[in-house]
Amino acid sequence: MLDINILCVGIIRNGETSLRRSVTTLDQAFGFAQKRQWLVIESDSADNTIGVLSDLQKEIPFFSFLSLGFLKNILPERTHRIAHCRNACLDEISSNPLFKDVEYVVMADLDGVNDALDWKAALSCWTRTDWDACFANQTGAYYDIWALRHPIWSPNDCWEMQSFLESNGIDPIYSSYASIVSRMIEIAPDGPWIEVDSAFGGLGIYRRSILENIRFDGVSLSGQRACEWVSFNQTLRTRGYKLFINPKMINGGFNEHSEIYQQILEQTRKIKKSHYGVQS
Repeated sequence: MLDINILCVGIIRNGETSLRRSVTTLDQAFGFAQKRQWLVIESDSADNTIGVLSDLQKEIPFFSFLSLGFLKNILPERTHRIAHCRNACLDEISSNPLFKDVEYVVMADLDGVNDALDWKAALSCWTRTDWDACFANQTGAYYDIWALRHPIWSPNDCWEMQSFLESNGIDPIYSSYASIVSRMIEIAPDGPWIEVDSAFGGLGIYRRSILENIRFDGVSLSGQRACEWVSFNQTLRTRGYKLFINPKMINGGFNEHSEIYQQILEQTRKIKKSHYGVQS
């Protein structure tokens, strides 16, 4: 066991089918921590998510949750609601005395993307001390391109790039490949840590001390939807903090988020073969 206090936090909507397994997997993966606490923020569920949360609160020590009710009518943009719920997590972390001794905050998606995480993968983050935040990796293609910012690998918003290419006459299949699929590289688990300006990949571990006076924002200055992780992580970078993808922290593989990208890749291959006789 490590003499550390970890708080696992997540947000959930309509998670009746995935929530229990996700929480159980994460709780076991971070079982090496001397103390583990839980905070889940729920909103806008139309299934039995709150019932599952109530059961988990009875079964898991130091498990708490808050329901924010139905936000869709006042926050119609989905990314705005997500940012609002993540900010509710930050508010609880900073103000709730239950969490005053927390040293690390594990921010995790609870929709099944972390179901391959084990304690060895999670513990690998503590083989180094030069990080302020660590993010997960996946077997196969790294999927979370929207949240990713790296000066060479992914320097811009993938969806904005796709829109730009299409507006300039590029076929939607090719524009999707250039903007998204081509960035979905496979990161070898035994490879070096990758320093990034932003990432997530379903799981991020933050030193609690860096989460002061910071907010998530799911809408850009122009009013367009935006990935809430980008502005959040880039603010941390401007403050001098170091953020890494840890290749050993494998949390999953092929998932529903990467399925559309795989389809685009297959379509691109077919077009290449049809037009040019090229196989790739």
